[in-house]
Amino acid sequence: MDFNINKLPSSWSDIKICQYVKLRPVIIGELNPIERVIFTLAILLDKPTQDVEKLKLTDITKINERLKFLQTTPIQTTIPTEIFLKGNKYKFITDATELNGGQYMSVTTKLQQAQEDEEYIYNNLHEVLASISEPIGKEIDSNYYKETASIFYEHLTVADAYPICFFFSKLSELLTEITVNFSKKKLQKAEDIVQELEMDLLKNGGGL
Repeated sequence: MDFNINKLPSSWSDIKICQYVKLRPVIIGELNPIERVIFTLAILLDKPTQDVEKLKLTDITKINERLKFLQTTPIQTTIPTEIFLKGNKYKFITDATELNGGQYMSVTTKLQQAQEDEEYIYNNLHEVLASISEPIGKEIDSNYYKETASIFYEHLTVADAYPICFFFSKLSELLTEITVNFSKKKLQKAEDIVQELEMDLLKNGGGL
């Protein structure tokens, strides 16, 4: 199989969300280095694994070195204020008070799903990002979120998407903590009410 190793991705800035969704099972899977390179290359080149398996071990070693960034966490942690894709400009809303009603409902639903499935955010990153995005210089129409999610899936890089994914994960953790604390307070309040009722019953019973 002939290909130019220099055309392979060398950083998270070269990996689109659509590629990452397919790569993630390989990245987090328990594979040896040779297996990981073969499955990764098959995805990146859109080739059958049978073709990639024909590579010599010397080539696999070189490819493994170039793709080693896939075993690291993206460095960028600052959420981009604006991104430009396919002729459109977008901004991301990370302050919950600035979300509109529809966005808030969408975010809440996605956070709940993220708590139930830790892989949800990664597999639906394009939809998560679309739900907290807004176009710059354009109005939001009925097709905006579906079309934007599709654009993000095909063209947004992991380097830009990761900080927002990280923010979402922390927000999910915070929501869980708030929910647990709220439940504890409700339970404590219920216990206090029961104790008050028991005291009243004892008091009233003692007076009979």
